[in-house]
This record gives sequence, C-alpha cells and structure tokens, in this order.
Amino acid sequence: MTVKLHKAPYSLAKAHPRLGTPSYLYVYKDSDGQPYGYIYRFDLADGGKSFQPYDPVTDQWQMPPRRLPYQADRIHGSADDLLIVTEGEKAADALLGLGLVATTSMGGSNAAHKTDWSLLAGRSVVIWPDHDQAGMAYAQSVAAKLLEQGARVSLITPSLEGIKAALDTIGASMAFKAGLPAKWDAADAVADGWTAAYVRALARHAAPYELPHKASAANDDWPQPDRHFLDPALPAPAFPLDTLPPALAHWVEATSEATSAPRDYVAASLFAVSASLIGNSRTIFAFGQWTQSPILWFALVGAPSAGKSPAMRPIMQTMKAIEAEYGDVLQQDLRDYETTKQEALLKHEAWAKACKDAVAKGQPAPRLPEDAMEPQAPEHKRLMVTDATIEALCRALPANPRGLLIYRDELAGWLSNFDRYNGTRGGDRAFWLEAYEGGTYSIDRVKNGEKPIFIPYLGTSILGGIQPDRLKKLLLSGDDDGLNARFLYVCPDPVKRRVPKGPPCHEILETTLRRLEGLKMGTNDQGKPAPITLKMAQEAQAIFNPWWEAVADRAPMGRLAGWWGKIEGRALRLALTLSMLDWAADSLKGPEPTDISASAMQRALRLLEDYFWPMAQRAFGEADGQSSDPIALRIARHIEAKKPESLSVRDLRRTFLKNETTKAVMDACLTLSGYHWLKPAFARQGETAGRESKRFLVNPALRP
Repeated sequence: MTVKLHKAPYSLAKAHPRLGTPSYLYVYKDSDGQPYGYIYRFDLADGGKSFQPYDPVTDQWQMPPRRLPYQADRIHGSADDLLIVTEGEKAADALLGLGLVATTSMGGSNAAHKTDWSLLAGRSVVIWPDHDQAGMAYAQSVAAKLLEQGARVSLITPSLEGIKAALDTIGASMAFKAGLPAKWDAADAVADGWTAAYVRALARHAAPYELPHKASAANDDWPQPDRHFLDPALPAPAFPLDTLPPALAHWVEATSEATSAPRDYVAASLFAVSASLIGNSRTIFAFGQWTQSPILWFALVGAPSAGKSPAMRPIMQTMKAIEAEYGDVLQQDLRDYETTKQEALLKHEAWAKACKDAVAKGQPAPRLPEDAMEPQAPEHKRLMVTDATIEALCRALPANPRGLLIYRDELAGWLSNFDRYNGTRGGDRAFWLEAYEGGTYSIDRVKNGEKPIFIPYLGTSILGGIQPDRLKKLLLSGDDDGLNARFLYVCPDPVKRRVPKGPPCHEILETTLRRLEGLKMGTNDQGKPAPITLKMAQEAQAIFNPWWEAVADRAPMGRLAGWWGKIEGRALRLALTLSMLDWAADSLKGPEPTDISASAMQRALRLLEDYFWPMAQRAFGEADGQSSDPIALRIARHIEAKKPESLSVRDLRRTFLKNETTKAVMDACLTLSGYHWLKPAFARQGETAGRESKRFLVNPALRP
C-alpha cells in the first residue's frame, strides 16, 4: 500500500532525524495483513529521492528483522494464476491498481536476496525488471531465490520487439517515438495507458527462466564487473596538471615540492578557494532553466603525516592576508559609524525635546529628521570562516552575498559537531544539503526580538582534511542522505620528502586570487546583488550535451550511485571555475570571459572522468566494500587470486569459508551477482528430483 503523506493523517508522517518529513510511505504487511515495516520516501532539495526503512516494533530507522515480499497479504489470499515481481514499490502499486497481483522486495535492487520468498514457493511467477542492466541483475537475483523455493519463473525482457509481439496477440499496439526509454518499467507502462489485458499479454509472452548447469560464462551479456568492491585501495590517479593554466600548474608543482605534499592537495586547495572567491558573482547556464554556481566541496583524505595541512597553508595564508585588509577598512568604518551614531543620538535628543515642548503648547510634534536616526552599522566583509554554527554563518552571509569558504584543517571536528548547538537531530545535515545547491535560505526562529534572516544565495565552498578512519565513520557510514555524495575526494599516495630547491613564488597565486576577489556581482530587477550568468560557447555546448545525454547510462550501483548523480552539476561548476581561472591567471590581463570556452569544458570533463571519479572510487572503496559484506569481499579476493570459471556454495564452505553458514555464503554470492562478478547457474544433477547445485558462473572479465 502506498500513502501520499501530504494527504494522509499526520500520524503516518514519521519525521526522519536527517531528512525531515517524508512525502510517500510504502506499508509492508505480513500474510495476515498486519503492518510490520515501512519504507519512507524523502524528496531531496536537489531533486533526488532517498528511501529509508522503519521498524515500528523497535521504533528505529532500520530494516525489520524479517523481510517479506511487498503486499504479502494480497499474495497469500490470491487465487490469480498471474503473480508479478517488479523492481520497486511504485511499479508494483501501478499493477495493483489494475487489479493484478504484484510484489517486490524490501530494501532496493541490491537486497533482493535478503527477502524471505517462501510465500511464493511453488507459484508461477513473472519478473518484470526495469529496462537497464541493473534491472536485469535484479531479475537474476530474484529468480535465483525463487528457484530455490521451487517456483516456476518467467522473465520479461523489456524490448520493443517483445512488446509488439505480445500486444499483437490481443490486437493492441503501443508506439514509442524514440525507442523504449531507459529504466522503463511497469509504472511507466500504466502511465502510458496500459490495461490489465496488456499486462497479461506481456506476461504470457515472458520466457521461462532457467539456469542450465552447463551454461557458458563466455558470452557478451556480462556487464563490466565493479572492481572497486574487491580492493578498496584502488591505485591513485595522477593529478592532470595540464588542466590548469600553465602559470598555476607551475605554482602547484613548485608548492608541492616546497611542502613535501602531493600536488593533488595543492591543486584541490586552489580549486576550492577559487570557487569560493567566484562564489555567487557568476553562474553557468546549461539549458532550460538549469544553472549552477561554482560551489565545490573538497575533502583531502590522508594520514596525519600525509601533507594535507602544509599543502593548504600557502593559499590559506594568502586568503588571510587579503581578508586582513578588510579588517583595516572595517576599523575606519567603525570609527565613522560611532561618530555618526553619536551625532544622530544628540539630534534625536534635541528632536525629542522639541516634541515635548510642542505637545505642551498644543502644537503638532515635528517630524523626526533623517540625520537623527541611528545609522546602519558597517558590515564585516569576510572571505572565509573556520568554526561557525549555522546561525552564525547565516548572520555572516547577508553581508557577504558572494558567499564564503568554510575552511577546516580537520573536517572531522566540523562533522562531529553537527546538531551540537541547535538541539535538533539532523538539522545541520539538512542545512548543508541545501547549502550545496546555493539556493535561498531563511531563519524564522528569532532570539531577543531580532528580525528573521533571509539569504538569497546560500553559497559556501568547503575545504578541509580528514583521516581515512574518520572519513569512514563520519561521512561514509550510516544512512546515505546525500551529504557524502557532495564532496570531491582527494586521497593521493604519499610523496617522498625531498629538500626543496628554493621557496616557490606566490606572486601568480596572489594575482589570481585578487582578480577573482575583485569580480563584481550583477543586479536583479529590484536592484539587489545577483549573479551574472555565463552561457557556454557553441563549441563547449557541443561537447557537454552528448556527454550529459550518455552519462546517466553509466551510473554505478551502491553508495557511489549518489556521487555519480552529482557529476553533471560538477561538470558545469568545474568548467565555470576553470574559465575564470584562465582569465585571472592571464598575464595579459584581458577582459573578463563572457562565456564558457570549449577548452574549459573539455578539461572539466577530463578532471571528472580521469581523476575525481577514480578518486571517489578509492575513497568509497572500504566503506562500500569491506564493511558492507566481508564474506563477499573474501570470495571476491578468492576469484581474483584463483580465477575460476565457476564456483559453488558447497565448495566455498568446504575450503576457506568453513565457519560460515550456507545461507551467509549464498547471500554473499548473490551480492557479488549484483556487482556483476557472478551469475547464478543452478541445476539438478541428471534427471533426478534431488537438491539443486548452488553454482555460480564467474564474469570472464575477471579471468583475463
């Protein structure tokens, strides 16, 4: 059952400590119709979705101990010979709305093997997956579990030819102007006008699903295996210095040598600071209504002696020197303010006396003179903050509409202080999720009679270091609310210390930063500060558009899916930052750019594809692999070492997994199937009716 919570009684809307109020609720019931678990959907500020399980028995945000198929009560009481398993509750609900019997597994496409499918034992089941590789992997995982229960399984393989052939049998048709859309599923079909008759025709056309014992692994149907699951410590890619303007590339290299720190840390610090200085003065336009501000978050990952702080120090010293000049100006402004304030106070006292005399004489009181009103205090212009609560940051941002840099030598302190001062659970994380998007923000809770605070552009870039174990504990563990996906991770290999040949020249750095700091904002229709939007040059648009159209098809599974989901916006943000860096570091001091160059776009995509994406895999590896399923990781290491064509649960338990249960080893193998390492190939020996052999084929790409 699906409930739209904004139309339902408030008692159903369970607020999440991090994600706030949900928009949808999927109720999981047992075979007696009693609710035993809930899946809440939360709509994120960036347009994405997050699904969180809730156990009503323990009153905890966690999966219930036993996971039954969705709508178990409908399955238990149904005599319908058609039972459909879909990939997700939305698709199942769409079919249920047609009067059909449909179900799915709890916990997403990677957790089908954790559902108790015994309710479907001996039944005829049709699996209808999404139209993508992940969908087929899900279908295979479900099929393997259903075959264990003695079910008769058929599989719908979404294709235009199959749909046409099925609908022809009932004299119906369905047109797709641009081919069958990616991720097309049962919910899309119902939205397109499908009836129960259409669905039954397609189900009759589904092919019986079998896993022959002699199936060959050498075929073209295998997706590429997700190798980061095997080895969290992937090789560190080299930072491509040629993506930077030549003068800045030379400065990065010289600073790296002078500080005995990886050039990666120095370059990341340059990007974070540059993005913060550009801030809300410029945005980049993609198409439609899509614009992006150059907000970039960097986490420099490494051991205490890896060189994170020395790499950040030179550029932060330059930032502090520029900001110190604001303090000199502020002191003069404060003196002027206090002088004007005292003059206004005296004039106000004279006006008050004049009012008193006028009233005593029965005459109208004089109007308050403009120069008798207290002047507005000077605003404290800043470039960065190092330790601020959300409320303090929000008080600083109105005076700095271009935005600020959040700089922390150790990000662990910032992360561990979330919600320490505001007395809420999840409030800080929700704030930062919005801050990454750079939208509007307001504080309505006021203290001491102060006015509400409104921030038109919540723009803050972040730079800081963090140790690997703290990264895993504070950012890459727990519920995936999207905060970890917003960071660009930089975790290079340590460099060998060498005595520097001489100190680097920071002149080009200071020149660049001062030019960026001098950028002026535009104005909106109300005459208030607003970003100036830059479009892409025609050549840059021709590079970005086809990349954008194809990038979603390469989305990975697991935690990295969230990081990949931000890659399109990052491409725009990096391209804008590079365009402005090209201008700011230009010794000829040419005019400001009026568009985004093709070169900047090419370099931005190269940075993402060849550097930041491998770095994200490297950073996520341990949290997404070893901590999630240690048995699967051990099997993966065995495959990498022995390179077998196939393996069985029985053989694994006889050799190096003797202390693990059959179910635990089976579940680990199914997990590896989800990562495209294995495919189930279950079969009985000969013609007997004995127990099936739990054998899996190994992806040929893992046996070069």
